[in-house]
Formats: sequence, structure tokens, C-alpha cells
Amino acid sequence: MMQFKSNSYKRYYIIGLVGLLILVILAIFIYSDKRVYKVYMEDRLVGITTESPEIIEKTYNEVKARKYAQGADIIKEDISISEDEIGDNQQLVSKDELARRFYAQLEEEEETVAAITMIPGKTIQKELPVETIYVDDSTLFVGESKVLVEGRSQTKEITVVNTVSSDGETSQRILEDRVVEDGVPRIVAVGTKEKPAYMMPVEGYVFTSPFGQRWGRAHEGIDLAVPTGTLVAAAADGVVIQSGENGGYGISIYVDHGNGIITRYGHLSQAYAQVGREVKQGETIGLSGNTGNSTGPHLHFEIRIGDVAVNPANYVEIQ
Repeated sequence: MMQFKSNSYKRYYIIGLVGLLILVILAIFIYSDKRVYKVYMEDRLVGITTESPEIIEKTYNEVKARKYAQGADIIKEDISISEDEIGDNQQLVSKDELARRFYAQLEEEEETVAAITMIPGKTIQKELPVETIYVDDSTLFVGESKVLVEGRSQTKEITVVNTVSSDGETSQRILEDRVVEDGVPRIVAVGTKEKPAYMMPVEGYVFTSPFGQRWGRAHEGIDLAVPTGTLVAAAADGVVIQSGENGGYGISIYVDHGNGIITRYGHLSQAYAQVGREVKQGETIGLSGNTGNSTGPHLHFEIRIGDVAVNPANYVEIQ
């Protein structure tokens, strides 16, 4: 252990240690939160420095006033200062070096006195719209479509820098633009098959009775055997003019297609479309059944022109 010759030496030694400790603490306090700034004039990098924003602004004003002899008229709102990291191979510059670079920059901008702007690079992610590719599908009717592949948008990572000019105008430029995730096109099938003037109102049927004479009297439509509850669709666009109980037809629906053409759907179990409703071709209007004068579950389908029954087989494709 160190021996002191006198109390005086011991006192000086302790004072020296305390002073050194204070200096270390001050150094840590001063330099631990040191901010680094990128300094721009317009969109040109002047340098990277640890000088405070006040020193940067003061240095610029002094250089500008000295060069143009008209005072430091920089607008404070035109200055934007923010922390940034030092990039690879970029060195910090002193206040004197900043002054030299300010002067050189002003020499190049002789015609326009540019305001100083200090804005760091900002990185954002951006999703681009999904590309849509359309393919023809002969199994779909014209106007129908089906999504085959949902698709995914392309994601990009973009680094941008904002600059503020002396007249207050803000502009932006892209420093880096790279793809983070590749996009997948959305693929949609569109129908190319022409819609028939009239379509069969049910699917999965068995054709059981044609148009014409039957059992000694006229059968004014065709019978399509289907299980009770089968969806019944409108054969063409039109307006419902009858819906509900209807004598021998049981629960039925009549649809007026204009030009004196009407279709009838008989022996339903339920009628969905009410009188006055506009329906589209293929739209469900009710469910098949076995109501009225019926010998089993089926749909009785008629087409009438000028209130005269015509053979539906001449207007729809029977399979």
C-alpha cells in the first residue's frame, strides 16, 4: 500500500483523484449522447458533423453574410435538422471545414442563394397494386368471371430524402429502391360463351313430358323431373307478374320478359321472387316442388308469346 510522507501529500493526492473522476464523468456526459447530423444544401450533401444545429446554422449565416454582404437572411423554418448515422467511408467534418464547404457550394449556386436543409434518409415499405391478368374461359357466359389465382402485391423498400428550398418548396428524391417480396399476378377467367336467349331453369333434371297433346288435352309446357327443393332460376331477364298459389299450377311464378313474352314456372314448393321484382337470367326465383295438379316432384316450364303457348324446346337446349 502507498505510504504518504505527510498529510499534505495525502490531501493533494485525494484532490487529484477526485478531479480526474469529475473530468471522466463530464466526458461521459458530454459525449455519450453525441448526435450526428447530415448537412444538406438543397439536395447536395455538404458533410457529416457532430456540431450542434445552432453552430451549423450560425456557420452558414456567417459564410453567407461574408460572401454576399447582405446579412444572414436564412429563414429558420427552412431548416430541418435530424439525427442520422455515419455511413460507410464518411468522415465527420469540423465547423471550419463546414464553413469552407458552404462557401464552395455558394460559389456554385451564384445565381440562387439556396437555403440550407438537413434531413436524413428515411426508409419506407410500399406495396404496389396487384397486377391482374385476364384469361378467356369458354365454360363461362359472357359477363361472368371467376378468380383462378388471388395474387399478391409486390413489396418494395424505398429510401427517400426530402429537401426544402429557399422559397419553401418541398421535393423528394429516391436514394434506394429494392424489392423485398415479389408479387404474384391475380388471374381472372372471363366468360366467352354467348348467353342463350332463354336458359333451362333447373339443373340435374330428367325430361319427362314434352309440349303438345297429352291425355287428350294440350300440355302447354315441358316437365322436368327434379327433387323437391331444387333451385329454380329465371330463364331470362324480366319482371315478376305473378307469385304464389295459382290453381292447378300450385305455387307458381310468371315472369314478363317484354314484347309479349312470358315464362311460367309451376308446381313450386316455394316462391322467392314477389310481384314487381326485376330478375336477371339465372337468378334463383323459387324452389321446385309437387304442388297443384302434379303427379310427382317436378317443374312445369312454359314459354308464351302473345299469350299463346309455344314449345320451349325450340328456345332452350334440352339435354
